Amino acid sequence: MVSYTCVRDVMDQILGFTIIIILVFGIIQFPNSTTIASNSTNIFPPESKPYGLSYPEHLQNYWKWIISIPLDQSPMEDTGENCSINQTNTNSSVFYLANSGGGVVTRTCNVPADKALFIPIYPMVLAKAESPDATDEDLRNDAKADVDRVLKSSLSLKIDNSVYKNLTAYRIISDIFDIYFPENAIFGTASPGIYKSAADGYYIITPPLSKGNHTIEFGSAQSGNQPYSQHVTYHLTVE
Repeated sequence: MVSYTCVRDVMDQILGFTIIIILVFGIIQFPNSTTIASNSTNIFPPESKPYGLSYPEHLQNYWKWIISIPLDQSPMEDTGENCSINQTNTNSSVFYLANSGGGVVTRTCNVPADKALFIPIYPMVLAKAESPDATDEDLRNDAKADVDRVLKSSLSLKIDNSVYKNLTAYRIISDIFDIYFPENAIFGTASPGIYKSAADGYYIITPPLSKGNHTIEFGSAQSGNQPYSQHVTYHLTVE
């Protein structure tokens, strides 16, 4: 049986059906929304190449960033203290907002004014770690099967007072790529090293926001025997 180091290893520890019900049936609301924004406004279309890279290429860079950070420093595991780690002194035009391991989380973060934002609405990555005989097709198929269970009605994004609809077009699938796992990696128990990986899911890239204070909320839910959901709020200071 093929075994993987997988984002689900962490997610499944803290999830249940309650948050899925909240997200799907609207108990968590976006109050005082004044604008229903079209997807052509303030976010890059999925077929575009923001800053010279395709969405799948940005997706690969996101996972390379988040997984390269040890668990005790991970921006997935805090309330914003590590949001800028390995991001401020790079040439990247994109600033990554981290997903959560599942559940509801609120973070506070400072963001450079010249950087676009990468938002992981529903993230999924699979890395070949424990089974060297796993094929590229195995990785792709298992990642696809996971994302196929996403409840499309649960996909949500709000930037300040703009609520974005019809996010299903933003399902992004990467080619097979390499990810470096450090000691004490956030996902699973993989030994340090480089592993073939496949990423899938729903992701958004925005142009840089104006200087000042902004709030971004995003979320998603997935059905199945081991359901997953997340609702993440970022209070950003763009400077």
